[in-house]
Amino acid sequence: MIDIKRVEPGSKEETDFLDLPTHLYPENQIMQNIEEERQQIAGQHVLSHYYDFKAFVAYEDRKSSPLRLDFLSSYRRSLSGLF
Repeated sequence: MIDIKRVEPGSKEETDFLDLPTHLYPENQIMQNIEEERQQIAGQHVLSHYYDFKAFVAYEDRKSSPLRLDFLSSYRRSLSGLF
C-alpha cells in the first residue's frame, strides 16, 4: 500500500521531500535549489503570488523512507501580462 502525505513547512515530510533527490541521483546530476523549494512549500517564493504549490511525498508499506515525491502547481490567473 502506498501512503501519500502532504508536505508542510518544517515537517518530516518536507525533509524527506527535499532529501529524496540525493538518494536517486549522483551529486553532480542534482539540479535542485533547496532554498527555493522550501520557499515554494511555504508559499513564500518570490513568484508565489502567481501560483499555488502543493507538495506530496509517497511512502510504501509504512516505511519511513520516501518512495517518491510529487507536486502540483496551479496558476491563479493568466500569465499574459507577466513577461
